Amino acid sequence: MRLAALLLLLAASCASTTTTTHPAPPATPASAEHDWLMQLVGDWEAVSEMEAEAGAEPTRWVGTEDIDAIGALWVVAEGEVDFGEEHFESRMTLGYDPEQRCFVGTWIDSVQSHLWNYRGQLDADQRALTLEAQGPSIVEPGRTTLYRDRIELVTPDHKRLVSAMREDDGTWTTYMEVDYYRR
Repeated sequence: MRLAALLLLLAASCASTTTTTHPAPPATPASAEHDWLMQLVGDWEAVSEMEAEAGAEPTRWVGTEDIDAIGALWVVAEGEVDFGEEHFESRMTLGYDPEQRCFVGTWIDSVQSHLWNYRGQLDADQRALTLEAQGPSIVEPGRTTLYRDRIELVTPDHKRLVSAMREDDGTWTTYMEVDYYRR
């Protein structure tokens, strides 16, 4: 009997509680920067040659990158490549934040635990997006350094990624170049 009375009291209490509804935040209108990102949407084949050691034969690899839009404001890229016996996967998000007046994004992959946070800008002719992120040094464990990824739209069906890291003296060293062709 007590349990029934308690449940009845609880039900009455919940029924008499008023809830305040808040309007949904206003939608961000797509800008020219968002439109630029939409050019990346599609399925791409990635081709790269990397020099493993000075004087050694370059290593060639082929992978895929599939880029989808989330509405008109964000893109999400899913990359995959096999390096012999090692399978590599990556996910990248990119958007434009009008309040910060810059492109923003993230990068994660299957071989490292670091979450990369991008900030970047389009170049003057709006053909390339340069993104920068702080992360663990690939040459000196225990240190961090600044990295730069430059995504250039060569043609509507060909894009190029150049990745570089900043040296202690402020110069940039390119460590990877990838050409992507729309499939």
